[in-house]
Amino acid sequence: MKTLAHFISFLFHPCFIPTYATAIMFYGLNNSVYELLTPSETKWRMTLLVFLFTGAFPSMSILGLLLYRKVSNIYLSEQSERFLPYLAGALFYLFFFYFLSDVQIWDSLKLFILSSGLTIVVALLINYRIKVSAHALAIGGLLGFILGISHLIKLDVTFVYVAIIITAGLIGWARLFLNAHQPKEVYLGFFVGVLIQISLFFIFQKSTFA
Repeated sequence: MKTLAHFISFLFHPCFIPTYATAIMFYGLNNSVYELLTPSETKWRMTLLVFLFTGAFPSMSILGLLLYRKVSNIYLSEQSERFLPYLAGALFYLFFFYFLSDVQIWDSLKLFILSSGLTIVVALLINYRIKVSAHALAIGGLLGFILGISHLIKLDVTFVYVAIIITAGLIGWARLFLNAHQPKEVYLGFFVGVLIQISLFFIFQKSTFA
């Protein structure tokens, strides 16, 4: 069971969630404007860019800190180790959002990147008081993102909601089983992740993006 918990924790590491979100947006929302109106080349190129800026580069920064023994593992288990990785992650996200400002791509994706960067900033601030679960923040953000865009384009994607909620349950179980967090840290992370994403989508729902 411990091996399974580690596998789930790695598979759904926060660094991978934005890439999964982008793939779901372009390939998983059947008959949506994102699937039908986005050129196939744009889909894979944008998914690759999201992976680089929100996955590969932050992961490299964590590995660099691991090499210099500034962190003890890739999950940033110690609360005191999280400041630099979170700061680096937020900077990568916000720089990527700035980079995308002149790119012809759905504003929904740009807003997701911005919201995710702000979520990391919030997590950094919360971390001074409580070791909130980054895994839960990320999967909560994914649910908030899907809720936001499905509301904007009036698309019923109940099956995606259910899949994400089940995945969130598995992630929560894995983090608790490994004694990485207390239940309140997992619940707080999940609801903060959902709230930040969906709040920004509802705030900007009258803008021109889809």
